[in-house]
Amino acid sequence: MGILGIQQIREVALIKHAYVRIAKRNQVIGRELLLFLKKLAHKPILTGTWEDAKWATSFR
Repeated sequence: MGILGIQQIREVALIKHAYVRIAKRNQVIGRELLLFLKKLAHKPILTGTWEDAKWATSFR
């Protein structure tokens, strides 16, 4: 249903990829993936995207 890829860089965990199947969006999958990552990371989590991609950072 979804995938999240991270890379440990110095003092942060960088989210490299975050995808949820279109048919499964808006069903809290993105949030659950982030919560799982937070448990694993034990350090600040950093993500980035282009400025116009508001949908890419609006997790529910």
